[in-house]
Amino acid sequence: MNKTIRSGARDIIYKVFMRCLAEYQAGTLLAELEEVYKRTAYLTRLAIWCYQCTAATPGCNEPFNWHGIGYFGNPCPDNEDICVKLIERKGAQQVITRDCLSNFRAFRTDIPADTYEGCRRAAKDENLGHYVNNTIKELDIKRDWYDETEWCFCFLDHRCNGATAITTPIALLISASTAVFIKLLY
Repeated sequence: MNKTIRSGARDIIYKVFMRCLAEYQAGTLLAELEEVYKRTAYLTRLAIWCYQCTAATPGCNEPFNWHGIGYFGNPCPDNEDICVKLIERKGAQQVITRDCLSNFRAFRTDIPADTYEGCRRAAKDENLGHYVNNTIKELDIKRDWYDETEWCFCFLDHRCNGATAITTPIALLISASTAVFIKLLY
């Protein structure tokens, strides 16, 4: 899969270079760069890749060691997804879960409303377990076992530590630098 994406990106860059050369000679380079931007916009719609692990996975706790979890992560199911690090604390115990936000939305009701870059305390859901009369405290129906729950969000980089896919600004930068290079040649 990655080889086909890389070869596809290489083909696009070559086609852009050849087309920019032709358009420069015809005098319509700026219009062509705008068209290139529109054509390569699909590259940014690739889903973000996030690590998916829990505190039971070696290397998932702090400090994070991706060698311990044994893989580079998975692409998130939603194109507009966000990587999440969920930190739950009770006394000295700390449980860390890393995953995509769309995977948490299915069963967590304490996700903060603001999911922009950064860390926030969990939202309080007053209706959680409201009509339940349960005496088994281990079931944690009201989700109040942990003293502190913190959500950390990141979406600007794959795996929140570096991107490998070519994005539209990079494609536009390559196109513009190619145009400048051609201009210097002639």
